Amino acid sequence: MGATIGRSIQCGGHRTLWASQGRSRETRQRAEAEGFEEVTALVDLCAQSDVIVSVCPPHAAAQLAEQVAGTGYGGVYVDANAIPPALAGRIGELIVGAGGGYVDGSIIGPPARASGSTRVYLSGTGAASVAELFDAGAADAVVLDGFFTSASALKMVYAAYTKGSAALLLSVLGGARSLRVDEALRLEWAMSIPELPARSDRLLEYSGRKAWRFEGEMRFISETFESAGLPGGFHSAAAEIYRRLGGQADESFPVAHEQTLTDLLAGAEPAPFDPTR
Repeated sequence: MGATIGRSIQCGGHRTLWASQGRSRETRQRAEAEGFEEVTALVDLCAQSDVIVSVCPPHAAAQLAEQVAGTGYGGVYVDANAIPPALAGRIGELIVGAGGGYVDGSIIGPPARASGSTRVYLSGTGAASVAELFDAGAADAVVLDGFFTSASALKMVYAAYTKGSAALLLSVLGGARSLRVDEALRLEWAMSIPELPARSDRLLEYSGRKAWRFEGEMRFISETFESAGLPGGFHSAAAEIYRRLGGQADESFPVAHEQTLTDLLAGAEPAPFDPTR
């Protein structure tokens, strides 16, 4: 995702940098494919950047912001990660306290390769100026009114459904297998909810690819819902579903259905349903 967001900015003629220290071979390949300019360390990137857009796994967002603030960065820091509004607010305070500016952000959609597919939502003071950086690229910038953390709030409620419903369906598939009604369920779906068998197959085959990222995101969503006066338990359970699939990150995809079902049910003893309990 980060590479295509950088490319969307680069399309406007802006110099786009990446810091190579400690990064993987795959990251290097993506950065070089987009023509980004390499600097070695984060401190070098901060010294040469007017705007930094943070796109990283949600659980790493706070640590990265701390590292940027620690350099005394005085430019504009855009946190575009899937994090709760409360954390976005704390990161904003951290960046501003270190002498920089802060714009809250979030990304909805696939990697930005085609116009109209991906939105970068922005909120807070300076959001309109940051939005102009995306005028020429595939990602569409949208400025939100309201609270300065509205962009993060929107991402939380959006992903609560998209990734949350995926976790629910995975849980249903695991439950049906454990209770030995999985074939009967698929036959019923084929008649009453005909789109679910194909969606189930895709989830069983590919959910493990990013489960390690989604676990933390679900925990953040749980916190967000609780702060809004709603139960957070559903998304805590969704986090557990993704945790059980996190070990698939290094697998070749698609993964066999049996492997995913085994991972989902790890530690559980399959047993027939007992109506007397």
